[in-house]
Amino acid sequence: MMLKKRREIRNNPSFGVEKWQLLWQASGDHLLAYIERKVNKHSTVFALDIYFVKKKNCPLVEHTLTKSVTKLQVSPTSNKILTTSFQISDKSQSKAEFAVLTFTEQAITPIWSEIIPVPSQADLTKLTSVFQTEWSPQGDTFFIATFTNAASVAVYDASKAALIELVAAELQLAHANKIQWDYSGRYFALASLHDYPQKNAKKSDFRGVPSRFQLYNFQGVLVHEIRIPHLFTFEWRPQPILALTSAQQDQVKHDLRSKYWSRFESTDDAYEKNKRGGVAAKRNELKAAWKEMRNACLKVYKDSHDIRAEFYGGFASDDDNEDDYEVVEISRTQKVIKHIQPTAPTTPE
Repeated sequence: MMLKKRREIRNNPSFGVEKWQLLWQASGDHLLAYIERKVNKHSTVFALDIYFVKKKNCPLVEHTLTKSVTKLQVSPTSNKILTTSFQISDKSQSKAEFAVLTFTEQAITPIWSEIIPVPSQADLTKLTSVFQTEWSPQGDTFFIATFTNAASVAVYDASKAALIELVAAELQLAHANKIQWDYSGRYFALASLHDYPQKNAKKSDFRGVPSRFQLYNFQGVLVHEIRIPHLFTFEWRPQPILALTSAQQDQVKHDLRSKYWSRFESTDDAYEKNKRGGVAAKRNELKAAWKEMRNACLKVYKDSHDIRAEFYGGFASDDDNEDDYEVVEISRTQKVIKHIQPTAPTTPE
């Protein structure tokens, strides 16, 4: 619905709906609708609809999924979706499946999936808190965190079109129970927090349970770690609101490319040229040292001519003398003698 003109721009009714989710992309470019629809008593259809609200007539692309989706998350800046599905049978076979789908106006295509077994000590009724997933605000990175007795975090890079790359795995922190990106998408925090104290709580209630706070960059590299007694919560500082208007921001981007981009490129070229020049200078230095060593060895070799000639009977090996050797030809004849096995003597009767 376009509120300014009070006009409906798209309508797509569904029937027999049992479960549904609506999710806006952070940029406001797309609206996602996940629908579980009952076809008959024994079959259910799992559908994913994506509306391109900024396109003319709000195009809609539909896709049928093979299994139920518990959690749906869309990248803030790119056309990728992260889905979470739980398959619960018993503690030995329960698993969590994560998948990434990419979408265009023509189709929705699965490009990656990962299956993680549910830990035996996990509460199957609270799997949404055991497994936490979140896209970076930059939109190119996401993590999958498993919270049991010890947190295990895997960070993935989804910046390429159809490739999900594991950047870092097994970022572990004992008793961790919260993970969160900062507002810039450059860092995320992993922390072990205490529950809020009750009215009659004692200091002894917090002994034996460590509380730590770890900071990682978006590549999963540990930046900082600190122990904080009685840590109950933390929050990232929001990004300040830009003082520039949209027109001014566009002007800055235009000036950056038209005025400064060539300067940046010339600086990069000078750096690369200097770098290559340093490598070439090092190579020439090694070549000059090798030539100097070779000339020194040749001088020693020539100075030892008389000594070598004495050992070789008057002629050195580097002298040009055609009469210091004789060619002798030897012909060989090979005879093959047939070996006859002697027969055993006969025994007289």
